[in-house]
Order: sequence, then structure tokens, then C-alpha cells
Amino acid sequence: MELASHHCTFCISNWNEETTREFPDGSKLTHAQVSQAYDGDMSGTSTVEYLMTYLPTGSVKFIGFEVLSGSIGGRSGTAVMQHDGVFVANMARSTWSFVEGSGTGELINLHGSGSYESVDQVTVNSTFVYSFGET
Repeated sequence: MELASHHCTFCISNWNEETTREFPDGSKLTHAQVSQAYDGDMSGTSTVEYLMTYLPTGSVKFIGFEVLSGSIGGRSGTAVMQHDGVFVANMARSTWSFVEGSGTGELINLHGSGSYESVDQVTVNSTFVYSFGET
């Protein structure tokens, strides 16, 4: 069975980033704490913890975990998403998946994955698939 594609938009409401290590070539490691608000097929608020590597080329590689509090498919609860992304040429892109077993409330059996691409420095579009129950 093929899952239907769903869409949402999120807006970044707060970005707090701290450099944890700098290197002679200009690269650095940072930790960012980010707050976001979702609207669309996934709605609610979230907080993200990103670990980021700024490369001398100007691109950034990041990984992170995000805790969403909201609703998906008419069901409410919380769920954790795992990110793997890049920031190149002023555009952020990430693939992500719901961490199996992380859902609470009506999202307890949530499975799925998606991707996002930034529109600008605040707004991001995401496409995803999901299901409840066994994968």
C-alpha cells in the first residue's frame, strides 16, 4: 500500500545558536536550539536541537532531534523527528523521520518520514508520509 503525500509549512519563531568549537580553517561546530510553529497536515509547535558543522566552503551540515507537540491526521500528541540536512546557497534542506516508539497520546503508533526545503530564513515547506500502527 502506497502512502499519500502530505504537506505542511513551519515558521521559525526563535533561533539560539552557540559555537562550541572553532578551527583555523574557518570551520566551526555549533549547537542550535530552535522553536517552530507548524500549519497544514501537521500542526502544532516544536523545539529542535541541531548540531551543526560549518565548512570552509560556506555550506553547513546538520543533524538534529525535534519534539513536535500537535496533531497529525486528526490525532494529537507528541512525537520526535530525526533530521539529517544541509544548508547550501542560502537554502536549508533536510530529510527526516519520526523516531519509532517516541509518540505519545494519539500519536503513539506513528511511523513516517519526509523532507523539507526552506522558502526564506523563517518559512519552510515540508512534504511527508505517515501511518499509524505496524510498518
